[in-house]
Amino acid sequence: MKKLKITLACNGGVSTKILTGKIIEAAKKREYDIECDAYSAAAIDDFIEGTDVLLLGPQVKYMAESMRKKFPGIPVDVIDMRDYGSMNGEKILSNVIEKYNL
Repeated sequence: MKKLKITLACNGGVSTKILTGKIIEAAKKREYDIECDAYSAAAIDDFIEGTDVLLLGPQVKYMAESMRKKFPGIPVDVIDMRDYGSMNGEKILSNVIEKYNL
């Protein structure tokens, strides 16, 4: 399996940066090779290259449709508010794997 690149976008990137660690931890338990980083949605253009899945924080869910149009070859999804709030990296990773057959 090739390395999977999951990019997270939110307002500032701070809380979402913490969440990336949880997702990476969950991936290690499953022996998945992933790269996961978080950025401000405003700066996402600079970091989108190579992304397999773009996840948006709940606070920027209003940007989902514009991101889908902007990056048509990349699946875009919004992280569930409960999973985001509880920093449930395991559930978020499971959702990505199931939804996109990865």
